[in-house]
Amino acid sequence: TSKKENTMSSQNKAKQNRKKKRISKHILRAQDKKAAEQSTSSSSASASTETTNNKPQDAVVPKKKVHKQKGKKVKDPKEAASYLSLWKIRDTSPNIWKFNTNMQSWLLRNMYDSTLVPKSTFQTLSDYIVKLPEGMTRKRVCDDALSKAMRYKKWAKEEENEGTSKETDDSGAADTTEIGAAT
Repeated sequence: TSKKENTMSSQNKAKQNRKKKRISKHILRAQDKKAAEQSTSSSSASASTETTNNKPQDAVVPKKKVHKQKGKKVKDPKEAASYLSLWKIRDTSPNIWKFNTNMQSWLLRNMYDSTLVPKSTFQTLSDYIVKLPEGMTRKRVCDDALSKAMRYKKWAKEEENEGTSKETDDSGAADTTEIGAAT
């Protein structure tokens, strides 16, 4: 029976050796760090006598995951204009307009871009924003508008100060410093 037990235990060991061990990344990092610390401490002691390779033979280097970016779907500004025009007539035709969170987010994110939201659409969008219910969305839009207005005011003041400094410049040379417009 002892011979039978020996063969069973050797079979189990063979199975365990064949199995791929799955080790968490944080454990692998800790093992690598520990091995590096040990190799630096032992290599400093034995560095005077011989030079050795400090990499552990059994270290498994985890592969970094590559995140694939999906192609962004670009919304057509005509869809936004259609959404807002249907919103505008929702009182006369109640079943024609339906709230769309994605469209609202896109409109609020791109409302200052005149290529995506033209003036005619912006007027309807401003009416839409006024009718937004009290909440986080409305507060975020107001805070964003306020910050843009303050940034523009600061930029205009800097432009004014730079304009007065150009006039008082004795050398008469034009100042080549550019200040970017607020977006």
